[in-house]
Amino acid sequence: APAVHAQPGSGLGLAIVHRISGILQHPVHVRSEVGRGSVFAVDVPLGIAPADRAAAKRAAAIALPGVGLSDVRVLVVDDDRRVAAAMETLLGAWGCRVLTATSVAKALALVRTASGSVDFIIADYHLAEGPTGVDAIESVQAIMPERVPAMLITADRSAALREEARLRGYPVLNKPVKPAPLRAMITHLLSTRTDRLQGSYAGS
Repeated sequence: APAVHAQPGSGLGLAIVHRISGILQHPVHVRSEVGRGSVFAVDVPLGIAPADRAAAKRAAAIALPGVGLSDVRVLVVDDDRRVAAAMETLLGAWGCRVLTATSVAKALALVRTASGSVDFIIADYHLAEGPTGVDAIESVQAIMPERVPAMLITADRSAALREEARLRGYPVLNKPVKPAPLRAMITHLLSTRTDRLQGSYAGS
């Protein structure tokens, strides 16, 4: 008999596959039979491995046009390991360097031991141990030399949560998170930070 999953999926997996397969132009095929299961297949053309690191970077730039997030250091705080792993896969495909933590304490430990700080924070609002994603963001911000952009992700669509996030200055994306809005949000917030920093340098 087919296995029955007690918990529904996050919805990130298929969205990630669809987005990445589109970027790489590798079609995904699905064959499904009721009561028996599904088979997923991807067409991947043969290629020649780049001879050096510079060639690999050029190949990545062609494969992922317009991403513009290479080497951005992103901290993801989510107590659901599946969601954290899916986010790491997606952000990694965009060239980000990703740190994942399942609690505020683990996030703080990661930032303290990481070389340098982080450039961006993504936190789930509802964390299992009690603190919220807002608490996670602000705890991390408190040990960093400067405030960095941050956002919340959540399945909670309540007006109260949105109002709290608005008052604290954190944009919200609802789960299941779609790759295009996520990338647009990260890019926008990073560009806003860059403009602010450049303005402060010009005024000094």
